[in-house]
Amino acid sequence: MGLVALRIVEPGKVFYETYRMAQWYGLTIASILIFIKFLFDNKKYKIALVSFMILILVFFYSIYPKDNFLWQKIDKQQMFNINYNRYFVNGEVINLLSDKGDTLFVDGYESLLFWQAKIDSSYKYTLYYPVMKGIMKFDQEKDNMFKSSMPTYYFIDCIYRNINPIPKKIVTDYRQFVYTTSNQETCLYINKNKINSLTQEKIKSIQTYNYQIKED
Repeated sequence: MGLVALRIVEPGKVFYETYRMAQWYGLTIASILIFIKFLFDNKKYKIALVSFMILILVFFYSIYPKDNFLWQKIDKQQMFNINYNRYFVNGEVINLLSDKGDTLFVDGYESLLFWQAKIDSSYKYTLYYPVMKGIMKFDQEKDNMFKSSMPTYYFIDCIYRNINPIPKKIVTDYRQFVYTTSNQETCLYINKNKINSLTQEKIKSIQTYNYQIKED
């Protein structure tokens, strides 16, 4: 019970954050089913049947109200843009430009990029979450990576970037992607050595996602 309370959900978070409540629902349902099985094993069939019926009634009662989020109409495209767009766009840009052997380093929680971009991590431990920062073992391996096997692409959350400045190697040896329409900065960087090997066709292909490589 103590472990399931490690992650809480603020009231009103009914979509993408409520998966953290799954363990509570699982414990509740499992406890009731174990109790019902106990009653059956002890031949207390009437009580077991009543308990099971109550469980069914509570389930239907919880989903019946019209204001339940299950019945709310949502804009799927809007929800996609808010919650998944940055993974999709950055992942597709990386995928379009990448060749076999290219790698990515994600400096933050956006590890879903590896799946979307279909690319391997350059980091020994694959993931480098903010909670790992300040731990010598992980920080040292990060420094070693930038010295011996620099990633082809580097990604850091734009908000987190304001709190935690990017490594000096990124500033000197990488170029940033910007939006073609506004010229505003993105959170994605590319190694300068990789740029030299890119064809004009590949560079133009990322304009589909409103991305271009920032000029020096």
